[in-house]
Amino acid sequence: YLGQVENNLQRMRQLAVESNNGGLSAADQTNLDKEYQQLATANKNIETNANYNGNKLFDGSVASTTFQYGQNAATDVATVTNVDMSTYGTLAGTSVTSAANATAAQAAIDTDLTSL
Repeated sequence: YLGQVENNLQRMRQLAVESNNGGLSAADQTNLDKEYQQLATANKNIETNANYNGNKLFDGSVASTTFQYGQNAATDVATVTNVDMSTYGTLAGTSVTSAANATAAQAAIDTDLTSL
C-alpha cells in the first residue's frame, strides 16, 4: 500500500513541476490538475480502505498490529503502532491549476515524501 502511495506522490510531484512551467495555458494546467486530483483521491482510498484481517491499517483506529512476513514466527514479524495517515498523501486542498498552487503543492508533496 505504501509503495503505491509513494508512486502516486512521485507522479503528483511531476505534475506539479510540469504545471509550474510558465509556458502552459490555464487549460493545460486544468488538465494536469485532473490527473493530480485523481491520484490524491487514490491515496485517500488507500488510506480509507487498506485493511489486514478486517483492521484498518492507516486511519489510526488500530492501536497496534503485528504482521508475520516470513516463516519464523519468532523473528519474521513487524509491529505497526497507531498509524494515522488521514491527511498524509492526499494533500487536501492542493492543486496544480496555477504556478503558485503548483509551487505550494511541490512543497507539501516533498514533506509527505520525506515522512514516508
